[in-house]
Amino acid sequence: MIYYSEQLFRKSSLVRCLTGVGGGNAQKRLDIKLMSGREINVYCILSALQENYKPKTPQEFIDYINALKPIPSDVIFTLRANSAGSYPNASSYISAFTAVHWNISSIALLGSVACSISGLPSTANIESVLSSSTQPTNETASFVRKKWGWC
Repeated sequence: MIYYSEQLFRKSSLVRCLTGVGGGNAQKRLDIKLMSGREINVYCILSALQENYKPKTPQEFIDYINALKPIPSDVIFTLRANSAGSYPNASSYISAFTAVHWNISSIALLGSVACSISGLPSTANIESVLSSSTQPTNETASFVRKKWGWC
Protein backbone atom coordinates (compact mmCIF):
# COMPACT_ATOMS: atom_id res chain seq x y z
CA MET A 1 0.00 0.00 0.00
CA ILE A 2 1.42 3.30 -1.03
CA TYR A 3 0.48 6.93 -0.79
CA TYR A 4 1.91 9.43 -3.22
CA SER A 5 1.72 13.15 -3.01
CA GLU A 6 3.70 16.30 -2.79
CA GLN A 7 4.31 18.28 0.36
CA LEU A 8 1.24 19.64 2.15
CA PHE A 9 -1.12 16.98 0.86
CA ARG A 10 -1.34 15.21 4.24
CA LYS A 11 0.41 11.93 3.48
CA SER A 12 1.43 11.13 7.06
CA SER A 13 -1.86 12.42 8.44
CA LEU A 14 -3.73 10.03 6.16
CA VAL A 15 -1.65 7.04 7.32
CA ARG A 16 -2.29 8.06 10.95
CA CYS A 17 -6.02 8.37 10.26
CA LEU A 18 -6.18 5.00 8.49
CA THR A 19 -4.10 3.07 11.02
CA GLY A 20 -3.97 4.94 14.32
CA VAL A 21 -0.16 4.67 14.28
CA GLY A 22 1.72 7.79 15.21
CA GLY A 23 2.00 10.37 17.92
CA GLY A 24 2.46 8.56 21.21
CA ASN A 25 1.67 5.18 19.66
CA ALA A 26 5.03 3.55 18.91
CA GLN A 27 3.45 0.42 17.41
CA LYS A 28 4.43 -0.12 13.82
CA ARG A 29 2.64 -3.40 13.14
CA LEU A 30 -1.10 -3.73 13.33
CA ASP A 31 -3.95 -5.89 12.13
CA ILE A 32 -6.41 -4.37 9.64
CA LYS A 33 -9.77 -6.01 9.09
CA LEU A 34 -10.95 -6.10 5.49
CA MET A 35 -14.58 -5.94 4.35
CA SER A 36 -14.13 -9.50 3.08
CA GLY A 37 -13.67 -10.59 6.71
CA ARG A 38 -9.99 -11.36 6.18
CA GLU A 39 -7.36 -9.68 8.35
CA ILE A 40 -3.98 -8.43 7.19
CA ASN A 41 -0.96 -7.59 9.34
CA VAL A 42 0.47 -4.26 8.22
CA TYR A 43 3.83 -2.68 8.97
CA CYS A 44 3.45 1.13 8.97
CA ILE A 45 5.91 3.88 8.12
CA LEU A 46 4.57 7.42 8.48
CA SER A 47 7.10 9.71 6.80
CA ALA A 48 7.72 9.63 3.07
CA LEU A 49 10.73 7.48 2.26
CA GLN A 50 12.39 10.55 0.73
CA GLU A 51 11.62 12.72 3.81
CA ASN A 52 12.12 10.39 6.74
CA TYR A 53 14.61 11.41 9.41
CA LYS A 54 16.64 8.59 7.86
CA PRO A 55 15.66 8.75 4.16
CA LYS A 56 15.83 5.50 2.27
CA THR A 57 16.67 4.81 -1.34
CA PRO A 58 14.53 2.16 -3.02
CA GLN A 59 17.15 -0.56 -2.39
CA GLU A 60 17.68 0.53 1.23
CA PHE A 61 13.93 0.25 1.83
CA ILE A 62 13.78 -3.19 0.20
CA ASP A 63 16.67 -4.35 2.40
CA TYR A 64 15.07 -2.78 5.50
CA ILE A 65 11.74 -4.57 4.98
CA ASN A 66 13.43 -7.87 4.12
CA ALA A 67 15.45 -7.65 7.36
CA LEU A 68 12.33 -7.40 9.56
CA LYS A 69 11.46 -10.56 11.46
CA PRO A 70 8.98 -11.82 10.56
CA ILE A 71 8.94 -10.19 7.14
CA PRO A 72 5.61 -8.34 6.93
CA SER A 73 3.14 -9.44 4.30
CA ASP A 74 1.79 -5.89 3.96
CA VAL A 75 3.52 -2.53 4.31
CA ILE A 76 1.99 0.94 4.24
CA PHE A 77 4.28 3.86 3.46
CA THR A 78 4.29 7.22 1.71
CA LEU A 79 6.27 8.66 -1.17
CA ARG A 80 6.59 12.09 -2.65
CA ALA A 81 5.63 12.15 -6.33
CA ASN A 82 8.76 14.14 -7.23
CA SER A 83 12.33 13.57 -6.13
CA ALA A 84 13.59 15.14 -2.91
CA GLY A 85 17.28 15.95 -2.64
CA SER A 86 19.25 12.91 -3.76
CA TYR A 87 16.23 10.61 -3.39
CA PRO A 88 14.34 9.65 -6.56
CA ASN A 89 10.72 10.23 -7.53
CA ALA A 90 7.88 7.82 -6.77
CA SER A 91 8.07 6.15 -10.19
CA SER A 92 11.67 5.09 -9.48
CA TYR A 93 10.65 3.53 -6.18
CA ILE A 94 7.78 1.66 -7.82
CA SER A 95 10.06 0.36 -10.58
CA ALA A 96 12.51 -0.95 -7.98
CA PHE A 97 9.74 -2.58 -5.93
CA THR A 98 8.15 -4.30 -8.91
CA ALA A 99 11.59 -5.46 -10.08
CA VAL A 100 11.89 -7.51 -6.87
CA HIS A 101 8.32 -8.79 -7.36
CA TRP A 102 6.61 -6.85 -4.59
CA ASN A 103 2.87 -6.94 -5.13
CA ILE A 104 1.60 -3.37 -4.89
CA SER A 105 -2.06 -3.89 -4.10
CA SER A 106 -3.34 -0.45 -3.11
CA ILE A 107 -2.40 3.14 -3.89
CA ALA A 108 -3.77 6.52 -2.86
CA LEU A 109 -2.79 9.45 -5.06
CA LEU A 110 -3.03 12.75 -3.20
CA GLY A 111 -3.12 15.94 -5.26
CA SER A 112 -2.86 16.62 -8.98
CA VAL A 113 0.91 16.06 -9.25
CA ALA A 114 0.56 12.57 -7.79
CA CYS A 115 -2.30 11.76 -10.15
CA SER A 116 0.08 12.16 -13.10
CA ILE A 117 2.59 9.52 -11.91
CA SER A 118 3.44 6.96 -14.58
CA GLY A 119 4.22 3.29 -14.20
CA LEU A 120 1.57 2.41 -11.63
CA PRO A 121 0.63 -1.27 -11.49
CA SER A 122 -2.62 -1.87 -13.36
CA THR A 123 -3.67 -4.47 -10.79
CA ALA A 124 -3.63 -2.08 -7.80
CA ASN A 125 -6.71 -0.57 -6.15
CA ILE A 126 -6.08 3.10 -6.84
CA GLU A 127 -7.88 5.99 -5.16
CA SER A 128 -7.17 9.51 -6.47
CA VAL A 129 -7.96 12.39 -4.14
CA LEU A 130 -7.29 15.73 -5.82
CA SER A 131 -8.66 17.76 -2.90
CA SER A 132 -6.65 16.08 -0.11
CA SER A 133 -5.03 19.37 0.91
CA THR A 134 -8.37 21.12 1.46
CA GLN A 135 -10.74 18.43 2.74
CA PRO A 136 -10.58 16.93 6.23
CA THR A 137 -8.16 14.00 6.46
CA ASN A 138 -10.86 11.72 7.90
CA GLU A 139 -12.93 12.34 4.76
CA THR A 140 -9.98 11.37 2.56
CA ALA A 141 -9.43 8.30 4.76
CA SER A 142 -13.07 7.30 4.33
CA PHE A 143 -12.72 7.33 0.52
CA VAL A 144 -9.45 5.39 0.64
CA ARG A 145 -10.75 2.84 3.17
CA LYS A 146 -13.76 2.10 0.97
CA LYS A 147 -11.72 1.78 -2.24
CA TRP A 148 -9.23 -0.53 -0.55
CA GLY A 149 -11.88 -2.68 1.13
CA TRP A 150 -10.82 -1.83 4.68
CA CYS A 151 -13.36 -1.80 7.53
